[in-house]
This record gives sequence, C-alpha cells and structure tokens, in this order.
Amino acid sequence: MKYKILSPVHAARYADLLQALEHTFVERFGISGRKGSFVSRTVKGRPYWYFQHMVNNRQEHIFLGPDSSELRAAIQETKETRDTIKQLCAALTHADGFVFRGEASRALEALSDSGLFLAGAMLIGTNAFMAFQNALGVHWQASVETTQTTDIDFAQFSRFKLGVPLDVASAVRQSLKDLEANPVWKSLDRKAAPWTYVMKGGSGFSIEFLTPHIGSEEKGTKPVPLPWAGVSAQPIRYMDYLIETSFHAIAPVNNSAVLINLPDPGRFALHKLIVHERRHMANAIKKRKDLAQAGTLISFLSEKHPEVLETAWQDLLSKHRTWGKLVQEGAKKLPDDVKDIPIVSTILKANFKHTEERNPKTTHTRS
Repeated sequence: MKYKILSPVHAARYADLLQALEHTFVERFGISGRKGSFVSRTVKGRPYWYFQHMVNNRQEHIFLGPDSSELRAAIQETKETRDTIKQLCAALTHADGFVFRGEASRALEALSDSGLFLAGAMLIGTNAFMAFQNALGVHWQASVETTQTTDIDFAQFSRFKLGVPLDVASAVRQSLKDLEANPVWKSLDRKAAPWTYVMKGGSGFSIEFLTPHIGSEEKGTKPVPLPWAGVSAQPIRYMDYLIETSFHAIAPVNNSAVLINLPDPGRFALHKLIVHERRHMANAIKKRKDLAQAGTLISFLSEKHPEVLETAWQDLLSKHRTWGKLVQEGAKKLPDDVKDIPIVSTILKANFKHTEERNPKTTHTRS
C-alpha cells in the first residue's frame, strides 16, 4: 500500500484541534461540544443546570449539577470552544484530514459521549488504522478491501494493578440504545453481558468489545465482564501487547471531533503480523488486510519515525520473546521492498531457536 505525507498545514490544524479538545471542558460535557444547549432550571428555590439535545426525535435533558461559579465558567468555556472546534474541524478537512463517516462516525460520537474513552477504552482494528492518518500526518492510498470494515472495535484490560476505571455503565448502555444497536450473543453463556451489538439497518455494522486473553489457552473464550462499561468483552490472545500503551488522538466526526485513545502505531504494526499468522486461512481477505496494514505502517514509520518500530520490537522481546517468532513468520510474507527495511531485516534475522512459540494456533483471532 502506498501513502502520501500530508502538508505542514495539516499538522498545525491537527495540533490546534487536539489542544482544543484536551485542554477545555468540551469532553466533560460530551455531546455538548457538538450540539444542543445549556438551560438553567429552578427547583425548590435553587438553580440547577441541564444540557438539552435531541435523541431520536425527542428532547433529552442531562443533569449537570447545581449552579456554581465553577460550573458557569465551564459552560461558558464550552460555548466559546464549540464554534472554535467546528472551525478547526473544517480546516483539518480542508487540509486533507480523514473524517469518519456513516455508522462508524455515529458510534464514535455516541460512545465518546458516554465516557467510554475517559474510562480508558481504546479504539483498535481497521478504524484505528484509519485514525492513525490524522495523528501521523499521512493519507493511506489503498484499496477498499484494506481500509473498509463493517465493525468498530473497542478494547480494554479487564484487570488493573491499581485503581478502577470511571463507571460509565449506564451511559454506555444508553448510547447503545440510542444507536439502536441490538445485542448479539456469540457465546452459549447467556448470563454474561454480550460483547457484540449490531446497529439497526441493512448494513449489519457491529460494535464489538474486546479484552486481552490472559491465562492458559484451555480456558476458552468465555466473555469477560467489564462492569464499569456495562458490557462484556471477548478475550483475545496477544492483545495485551497491543493495548499496553496508548495516546490521545482526534476522530473527526460529522463536522466536529471527539477525543479517542489509540494504540502505539509501532505495536499496532507488529501485532498485525501476529494476527495475520494466527488468523485462519478461511479468512483470506482479512489476512491480506492484516498484512497490507502492517506493511504500510512499517514502511511509513521506518521513513518518519524509525525509533517507534525499534521500541515496539524491543518491548515485545523484553516481555513476550516467544511472540517474536510469530512476528517473524508474518514478516516473511511482506513485500520484498518492505523486507529490505532495516527493522524488518532485523526481525527476519532474529534467532528464536530456543524460544519457540508454545501456544497452539487458534482459528479465532480479532483486531
């Protein structure tokens, strides 16, 4: 896959928009950063603030809190920033920035408003690959097969060494309801919350929640509850490496933008090689997509940010050395010009004779 480096103008617009989203109260109020209005109501002699907006042709009111100078200041800042963000989004689009459309845009808006990203969830899969374009200042010049998908994937650890995530369960469930995303149980265990939701309509676009599979392979793929998100997640082998580190990024949606979490691009590229090796041959189209995305990111990063790939490779060897063999096997399938890239040559020459992969192949791999 080829790519086009975007202009310094795009980089400047992206930086301005990222700062606007990170350093204001817009994300605190979710959807208020894009539409709707603030209203004050007096209840039993005391003023309270609400945010009102339309959901499925009905007006909905969200309670913000009792009147205070701090809340009024936050509301005023949000009002002032809202127009700025719209202008910056238009400028980013004009500078060849990537914009999410259709179901992916709707899902990102709704779940961002629910606080899913504030709770630590990460966008992964093909939609993450597309979101990298703005963050890295590049435009992927690729086939539809490589860049389009019929689902959007979110991932998060189910266990934490310290602290607990923000509880957004009720808001996530409401967002899924507003999206008319109906649960689909892919497990025989109906007691667990589902991890796949299919949006109403003929496209079959689905929202899926995933988590690293930690432990023995024999434990199976029983859904793991994420109680703070109000859903369960499908455990996937090797995903802990992918989502161990993340960074803030922008997802432009419908003339505005939301703040999201993305995985490290170097780890994403190497993880795609693992996924390619693990994915069953019956999914030939997805295997080609895995390889194309890995090769494209490796080519771009080696040109502009070679240290990102080197760090990703060294991190994998230091913590998951046996997984390096899978990366190596995937790298053997890359185009010859990509194999000549120094980091790929290093991977291909690595010696895993005494650290062969012990985990058996699986026929069910996602990301």
